[in-house]
Amino acid sequence: MCTAELIELSEALGDPYYAKRAYETLACFRQLLPAADGDFNAYRGMITERYYQTACFQPKGMYLTLSHAWSAGVLLLACEQVLARVALRT
Repeated sequence: MCTAELIELSEALGDPYYAKRAYETLACFRQLLPAADGDFNAYRGMITERYYQTACFQPKGMYLTLSHAWSAGVLLLACEQVLARVALRT
């Protein structure tokens, strides 16, 4: 949700740390977008808000099998922000 702001902060500080974390986070959640039914025990294109890292509520490594529009919107926003920055450089 704050991808562009983290990149701007890095530029203002002259330190690439926050920009790198923003790009890493975007890469993480882009790879967790199911490309086909059954990927991550979800349907194609389904974006969840919860990934279980511990055995609380679901087994460790599970994916909440509900799709959330706001999660899709945040991912799309980050992609658009990064693509807009790339377009400005060319």
